[in-house]
Amino acid sequence: MYQFRGLKSISRSSAVYFIAAIIFFFTSKQLNAIDKIQPEIFVLPVTVTNKSGEPVKGIPHDHFTVFIDKSPHEVNLLRQDEDLPVSLTIALDVSGSMRAKVSKVRETLKAFLLQDTLKGEVSLLTFNDESQFMQDWTENRKEVINNLALLDTSKFKQTSRLLDACNKSLIHFKNAKNQKKVILIITDSGDLNSVTKADELRRLCQEQNVVIHTIALFDSADDRNITTARYESYASNKQIEELSFFSGGTYFPIVSARELESVFSKITSYTRYQYFIGIEPSIVNNDGKRYRLEVKVLSPPGSNKLTVRSRDYYYAIPNKK
Repeated sequence: MYQFRGLKSISRSSAVYFIAAIIFFFTSKQLNAIDKIQPEIFVLPVTVTNKSGEPVKGIPHDHFTVFIDKSPHEVNLLRQDEDLPVSLTIALDVSGSMRAKVSKVRETLKAFLLQDTLKGEVSLLTFNDESQFMQDWTENRKEVINNLALLDTSKFKQTSRLLDACNKSLIHFKNAKNQKKVILIITDSGDLNSVTKADELRRLCQEQNVVIHTIALFDSADDRNITTARYESYASNKQIEELSFFSGGTYFPIVSARELESVFSKITSYTRYQYFIGIEPSIVNNDGKRYRLEVKVLSPPGSNKLTVRSRDYYYAIPNKK
């Protein structure tokens, strides 16, 4: 028999359950505290997939390790909540080359927005040689769909400033209200005219903690495998590809609009089952330097190796005085 202050005598088995409940309460409080975390806490959005490319959920926090310049650090905070609302910006290329493709894109986007699996707010940015928000943050998906229907292909311009559009999208997340943040870029163009540099985008991406998924629509397999050396105008696609991976997102080069539904399905799953992991601020150096970053996860016994998507390096932004 066990005695607890303020409680009557209880049995041994009841005491075990009682203690377990207390431990669970405080542990859950610690692990879920990440949704109210202080700005200086180092937080990473992470996606884990199996051999088939499907997201893996329910991994305990002690199965994750974060390496900063090859030095291992324990994960102190963890959250994965498939119902956590998302702040999603759709950045849609409306350059001239998209005229023949936008109808299928619009149709697939409509189905994507009407699904019940991703809840939260959405904004819509269109870009060619200028970027503009056709829709500010809203939880009314039909408003976004109505704005997509208003797109006039006769006004699509030939050039696009892809990196500038990405910059505008990232800055806009300062007004987002949800912790889970995603940019979905849909483009088929290169970019020779942006003034934004890739390094600026990486820093902004870290500052806003945004995951970027890019769908690159190519006209043929030859275009999809194009190299920067062959066509300078495709250098920005390479930069956006690298930025997508840096953010913990994915780059999807596709040659047929029929692939869009499958890609949107993957993006939905990756977003729903995203983890947030946090490291104590005392081990994060804020010296302004760039550090190599790697997140590793312990695969369950007998299972195949898991793949982790997260940022691959970290800008140690100095604290403001």
